Amino acid sequence: MSIAEMPSKGVILDLVDIFLSKFIALIPCFHEQRLRDSIEKGELQNEAPVLVYIMVAMAARSHQDESIRRQEKGWYTNAKLAFDLTTHDSEPALRILQAAACLVTYANIVYGVSPMWTLLGKAWRLACSHGYNRIDTKFWNTPAFTSPSSSEVEKEERRRAMWVLFMFDRGSSFAVGWPHAINEQHFVVNRPLNDQSFQTGGLGSPSSSIPTPLDPFQILINTYKLAGQVVEHTYVLQVPEDFNIHRKEFDQLGEDLAAITAQSAEQIQNLWSLSERGQIQAVWTHIVAHAAQIILNHRPLDDWAIITGGSTDAAALQAWHDSHFQRCIRAADTIIQRIKYLERASPKVLINPHIGSSLYMIERILVICWHETREPRYRQDIDTILLLSQRLAEEYPRLGQGYITKIKRDLELDANTVQRMRALGSRGGVSGCRSLPS
Repeated sequence: MSIAEMPSKGVILDLVDIFLSKFIALIPCFHEQRLRDSIEKGELQNEAPVLVYIMVAMAARSHQDESIRRQEKGWYTNAKLAFDLTTHDSEPALRILQAAACLVTYANIVYGVSPMWTLLGKAWRLACSHGYNRIDTKFWNTPAFTSPSSSEVEKEERRRAMWVLFMFDRGSSFAVGWPHAINEQHFVVNRPLNDQSFQTGGLGSPSSSIPTPLDPFQILINTYKLAGQVVEHTYVLQVPEDFNIHRKEFDQLGEDLAAITAQSAEQIQNLWSLSERGQIQAVWTHIVAHAAQIILNHRPLDDWAIITGGSTDAAALQAWHDSHFQRCIRAADTIIQRIKYLERASPKVLINPHIGSSLYMIERILVICWHETREPRYRQDIDTILLLSQRLAEEYPRLGQGYITKIKRDLELDANTVQRMRALGSRGGVSGCRSLPS
């Protein structure tokens, strides 16, 4: 039984405008005009009510009419129920996967990590059943129950939907070291075209070769792809058979991260030349890239023993640990300086529910430094993240408050806990982030 009725076409269009203005930078898999046209014709309401319900639910809290704001929970319930009832051959697959991306974002904001995690798993399996995970392989054949794409625009939307789910999968996993749902070996999807070409229809021929310079969304994808590889390397469950190969992987990941960090720094330097959604994505990239630096370099002594080829020299291993911890401090300091600048210049580009776990990885480094040294600058830097979490809580109360609570608890840790936090390295994030809402 429906919890809340489908709103009128006029209300839907009004709410979709709000949805796109607030979330298109965070869920960039919609061709805006095609979406609006589908609503105008009544097609989306009839064919994919799951997508309509989740979009209007996400936009409702920002609407000026209180009667519409009160419908948020009911519309979300309808969307979640409709998604739960989908099967491997449900159509239209693209709209269902776009709805899944929205449901994942909404779950992150309102309900926490558990529903987000399970939604991602189902979305991936639905995508695979329709062959969306192999859109651009020469072995791709459309399953009998899957509608072929009606245009290059729709095919590009399919690519974007897959990459958004890929990013969310990596983003929900990398800060805590959980296994990924999406296996790269079974993911053959070309990088999306730049946003301007996509939205204006200047698609040309699809190609896996992206012209330079890359736009912010393309760089964000590359960053999450690399962050996922960092997790697979860092949180390895078995001791590598060949220490030399593991060391080469470590060195290569360090080089790749340095390159992507430099690329994102260049974007930040030219931030105000980007569109508003490009600005949000550029800042998002910058924070995730530096969090990945921390995950790669904040390692327990046992890891350094493996990376150094099985060394048992305690002093040498401690030196490795300390020198790479300095890299973590530099990464944290870089992001803190960016946040301080952006808080003054354009704070809205920081209000992003997807960066919370990355900021928490940065906060952990600052907490260790503050407890060890009691230098005021570290406490001031922690306060910077605390202030940003408070701003996040104004827009997304449950999510922001979760980080505020965790940061305040970290400030009260005893010396033994802090020492253990440093010794465990980023692996400690598995337990440290467990209670977070994201």
